[in-house]
Amino acid sequence: MAARETANDGTESGRSGELRTQAALVALRDDVRPLLESLTGAGPFLTASQGRSNWIVRLESTTVWVHTEKSRAAGAPQPIPIEWLLEVADMLESRRVVTREDLRREKPRFRSAFVFAILCQLDRVRCEGRPMALALVE
Repeated sequence: MAARETANDGTESGRSGELRTQAALVALRDDVRPLLESLTGAGPFLTASQGRSNWIVRLESTTVWVHTEKSRAAGAPQPIPIEWLLEVADMLESRRVVTREDLRREKPRFRSAFVFAILCQLDRVRCEGRPMALALVE
């Protein structure tokens, strides 16, 4: 049986606590693809900070194809690796809060407006005002 200890904050530590944390991480990651599937072809969703429309036009195994207002007018959707969303989900799980500045500093190639717009729609994630931040809700 795994050893359990209770920390000052009442949470369990040790192997069972690590497994529980890993399970929560998998659950958050597991929610991303079904959300993308539900948004594909479903009409616009808004970015969290500017309220600009985005559309998911195609979902592939590793890529989501997105129209912004500008790319839609040009008829050229932009490819975004699904891994970007998963990496930010990992960051959020480990830190509990990820700001848009964190993303711009640590993952500058990521499309932060799109990533935030998607992850804000997950049940376990809350979007917070200025500066824009994702917060894990437990």
